[in-house]
Amino acid sequence: LNLFAGAMVIFVAYEGFELIANAAPDIVSPKRNIPRAYNIAVVFVMLLYVVIAIVTVGSLAFDRVAQAQDYVLAEAARPVLGQAGFTIITIA
Repeated sequence: LNLFAGAMVIFVAYEGFELIANAAPDIVSPKRNIPRAYNIAVVFVMLLYVVIAIVTVGSLAFDRVAQAQDYVLAEAARPVLGQAGFTIITIA
C-alpha cells in the first residue's frame, strides 16, 4: 500500500511535464530541445524536492515532524514566515 501511495504522489508531482511537448511547434529544433527540456525539468524538480526535504527535516525536531504529519511544510515555514506563512503553505 505504501508503494502504491508513493507512486501516486510521484505521478501527480510529475504530471505537468507532459505540457512541455505541447510547446513543440514553437520550439527551435524540437527533436533536440524537448528531450533536453524534460531532463532539465525533471532534475530541477528532483533537486527542489530534496532541498525542501532537507530544509524541513533540518529545521524541525523529529517529534514535531511526527506530530505535524499532514502539515509538516507549513510547520517548517512557521519560524521563518510566521503565522501568515503557516496559513499560506497550509492552504497551498
